[in-house]
Amino acid sequence: MRKIILLMLAFTLVMSSCKKDQLSSDVQSVTDANLTATINDYVENYFPDATIESAVKVGNSAAEVKVTLNTTEVLAFTAKGEYLGDGDAYFDGHGNQSGDTLVGNGHHGGGNHGGGGGHHGGGNGGGHHGGGHGNSIPIDSLSVTIVDFITVNYPSFTIKHAGLDSICQFGAVTEVMINDSTASLRLKLAFDSSDAFLFIAERALFTDVPQAVIDAIALNYPAYTSRDRCEKFTLAAGNIQYRIYLTDGQTRLSVIFNEDGTVVCEE
Repeated sequence: MRKIILLMLAFTLVMSSCKKDQLSSDVQSVTDANLTATINDYVENYFPDATIESAVKVGNSAAEVKVTLNTTEVLAFTAKGEYLGDGDAYFDGHGNQSGDTLVGNGHHGGGNHGGGGGHHGGGNGGGHHGGGHGNSIPIDSLSVTIVDFITVNYPSFTIKHAGLDSICQFGAVTEVMINDSTASLRLKLAFDSSDAFLFIAERALFTDVPQAVIDAIALNYPAYTSRDRCEKFTLAAGNIQYRIYLTDGQTRLSVIFNEDGTVVCEE
């Protein structure tokens, strides 16, 4: 009987090891260069305020490519680069079906806050455009002032990410990404060096910005085209500004406009 039990135990261990090896082999790290142009272009256009933190290819899954942004947003794509939606709907809490997180070398621009799905999601980041993709900091290092502000004003939201950055009209800022209880809305809050609240940032479609901003871009940046998404800043005083991401194929600019089309600053 003892021999039988030992044999059964050995068989179980072997099968477990084989299963683990099989699961691990289903996940492969991917560098920026190996991502399809379709995926890179999608991130550049719809998540221009973030950077790609890592990417993996996953076998035996409806979503074959998982891209994680520096904002902690997870995007799911097919192998051909077709965007499927929020990666959390396709992968487990560890980021992939085997539970092993594999990090690539991604540094492409992308990212949004305030959604992330489809062509209408929200979000933040900074990509190659300056601003928005600051250095990450531990959430538990945030000041009591910032945490209390979020607790009082956004009681149903959870802090997902925090980072230090510099924005042309404000200088050094602390940016905090928060999700609502359903994880369907993601906002970025910015605070100055004294931890005073500066603005809320939400992703928006470029086609939804005021005509005055569109006209100002045509007048002042005629050689540039805009990314499909921009950021809408609602400042503490209630006024609205827009951060528009522009490119002429070689140079990339991040320009902040007032609603009336006046240029606040550019990076």
